[in-house]
Amino acid sequence: MDAFRTEAEIAFRRKARDYFAREYGPAPSGGLPPGERVWRELFGDGPGGPDLSARVLAVDEAASRAPRLGPELIQGRRSLGEPDGLELKLLELAVSTGTAAHILEAGTLAARAKGLFASSLMGFRDAQERLAGLAVGAELLRLGTLRVCRLAGRGEADRSIAEVEPLLARSRAFRDEALSVARDLLGEDWTRDRIPVFPRPAADERTRS
Repeated sequence: MDAFRTEAEIAFRRKARDYFAREYGPAPSGGLPPGERVWRELFGDGPGGPDLSARVLAVDEAASRAPRLGPELIQGRRSLGEPDGLELKLLELAVSTGTAAHILEAGTLAARAKGLFASSLMGFRDAQERLAGLAVGAELLRLGTLRVCRLAGRGEADRSIAEVEPLLARSRAFRDEALSVARDLLGEDWTRDRIPVFPRPAADERTRS
């Protein structure tokens, strides 16, 4: 994905990843601080605030470290001013991709511990292919999200809205699959403890501009 990002975006992603690794350790499941503090520590209090792609990257990296922190950051985002409908949809996409990355990492470790990479038998292959599907699906969604950020940055509001909706539909199905993988490989208790329930919008929701 870095091939599609600017140098500034790559540098910020590394900064955010290092921040969450330093502040929140190895994937905590509770006791998370208010999201507003994270925004201020990552972005400071200067005028202008972070650009859209940086805000998306922050939520993606947060959810990758601890999935429940992703929605918390969306709440904290309001400290910078109320986000519009398009941004909220992009941040939802970031929660989906970050959560999938978290499940992929933990699920891969669990599969390896269970010996599921040691054979090409059908039952083993299913787990292997589902984990691979998480990796590929997350990157495809990230690419689509970045494209919408670029369109929004050029002021192409209509195209941004048109392209984000199918991404959201795809991401919700993708998140269902990620949860299924988590339950199968990591168990119901692990999934319930670590993975947030992301409310789905009403069918007639309109994107605010």
